[in-house]
Amino acid sequence: MGKTKLLIVVVAILFIMFHLQSCCTMKGCLDNRSIDISLEGFSFNEIDTIILYRFKKNTNFTDLVQTANMRVSLDYNNSNTYSASLINNSISIDYDYKIEIKHSNQLFFISNFRMKKNKCNLCLFGIRQDFYETIENFEVNGRINAGSKLNISK
Repeated sequence: MGKTKLLIVVVAILFIMFHLQSCCTMKGCLDNRSIDISLEGFSFNEIDTIILYRFKKNTNFTDLVQTANMRVSLDYNNSNTYSASLINNSISIDYDYKIEIKHSNQLFFISNFRMKKNKCNLCLFGIRQDFYETIENFEVNGRINAGSKLNISK
């Protein structure tokens, strides 16, 4: 094969590869490293004081780092459900937690977050792909809770 034909074949192969690469999805791949809390069946007065205790990870809830009051707001999709959150902070996988609902003396110990690696921005032939992490599960009072949402019922 002559040099000209070889050059044409190489250029054609490169063109096809770059064209196929342009078919990649290009979306933001955001990690989800925090949990959401949903409170179901409570009146607002029953959950007006919720305290979050943040502990260093793997210290059996003995090495307290911070204490904060949680903010409670009504879930607009369901009038019987409230959401609990922190102002300027999230409940992330970097710590272990204890949540205390004062009115009902309920305690929830949250720890042992397990992450799942997910693929995104896949391309043909696996030429390029990105990854992001989500919470697969975590423990609440020693029991496995799937996903990244904690549902607390009255």
